[in-house]
Order: sequence, then C-alpha cells, then structure tokens
Amino acid sequence: MSTPTPATTTARPKGGDIIRLTSRWRWGGLDAGAEGVVQGATDQEHNGSSIIFQHSTYCDAYASSSGGPGTVWTPFTNVVATDEFKTVRYWRWKDRPRADGGVYYDRVVRVWLIAGEELDRDYTAEERAMPNYHKSYGIVPQTQ
Repeated sequence: MSTPTPATTTARPKGGDIIRLTSRWRWGGLDAGAEGVVQGATDQEHNGSSIIFQHSTYCDAYASSSGGPGTVWTPFTNVVATDEFKTVRYWRWKDRPRADGGVYYDRVVRVWLIAGEELDRDYTAEERAMPNYHKSYGIVPQTQ
C-alpha cells in the first residue's frame, strides 16, 4: 500500500467508497482494518455521511446499506485519501424492484482512512453546521 495523503476540499469520499479504520472504534466494537461503506450519491463528493460496517449495499446512483454497526453522520474533515482502489460487491435491481430482482456486481471504489477515535468524538460547531448534518438527519442545532 502506498503512502496516504490528506484529503483536500476537492477530494472527498463519494457514496459507495470504502472507509477503513486505522485504529479501534470503541463504540462500534470494531478493530483497525474494519471497512465500512460511505452512504450517498455515487457521483458526488461528500463533506460527511453515514458509514455502515459489515454491510449489504444497494449501489446504483446512490449507495444505501444495511448492516452495522454504523454512524448516523460522520464529518470527513479528518479522512485520509489513499491511492488504493478496491473491488467491492454491491447489488442493484436487474430491471425493477421485485422479489428476487436483485443482481450482484463488482464496483471499483476508492479506499479512505479514518481513525476509530474520530467516530467516537463530539463534533465541533463548524462540523455540526455542515449542510448535510441537519438536512439529511433532521438534527436540530442547539443554541446557547
């Protein structure tokens, strides 16, 4: 594996990308090396999103996983980009939603790194002010 470089504001995870833990995530009970999937649109870079570990993921134009543990919303302020790409097995509808209508396929996605401690910490006011933090999850900011 090559040396990772810090992600910049123009390089953020997209829906379907993999997030790999570099250290233990205490609350989630997962060790370093565990991999989760970024939720969201696959053609957009996100400033934060939900991450689902031990997943089964529907991924077409949007990645949506079941499984867990997972995060409600994680800011990507401290993710680290790697030049590693990985083939991941996802599923989508063959033609339309119906019983036994899903098909599995392989998708090549980028791998990102994050410390497990990042998933356990309280978010800063700036991170809580990010648009998707409130919009996507209905979280109401508290005023002092």
